[in-house]
Amino acid sequence: MFRPLAALDAFDRRLFDRLTGQERRIIDRNLKRLSNSANRSMLWLTIAAGMAVFGGHRARQAALRGAVAIAITSTLVNLPLKYVARRDRPPRRRFDRPLPISMPGSFSFPSGHSASAFAFATGVGLEHPRLALPILPLASAVAYSRVHLRDC
Repeated sequence: MFRPLAALDAFDRRLFDRLTGQERRIIDRNLKRLSNSANRSMLWLTIAAGMAVFGGHRARQAALRGAVAIAITSTLVNLPLKYVARRDRPPRRRFDRPLPISMPGSFSFPSGHSASAFAFATGVGLEHPRLALPILPLASAVAYSRVHLRDC
C-alpha cells in the first residue's frame, strides 16, 4: 500500500476502534433505528415526499434535486466505487455479542448510507439552502450511525 495511505488507514482504524469500543445500549438502539430508516434511502425519499406535498415550488424542486442526487450517487457508490476500493467491513461482533444490526454483504467503503445522506442534503441545499439546515445534521447522524454500529 502507498505509504501515506497506509498511515491514513492506520489512523482511521485507531479512530474507529475508539469510537466503537464501548457498548451503549440506548445510543445503539436509537442509532440502529436511524440507520435502518435510511436503508434504501427511504428516510430521504420520505422527507422528499413531505417537501413535495407540503412545500411550495422551491421545496418541490429541492426534493426532486435531492432524489436525483441520491440516484446518481447510489449508482456510483454501490456499483463501481465499492468494488474499486474493496475495503472489508469491520468484525461482525463487538465484545462477545453480535452487532445490533445485520451487515450488508458488500464492501464498506464508501458508505452507501453516508453518500446518499449527503447527496440528498447537497441536492436540497443547492436548490433551497434553508431546507438543508435541518437535513445536514440528520445526514451527519446517519453517517455516524454507520460507524458507531460498526457497519461502515
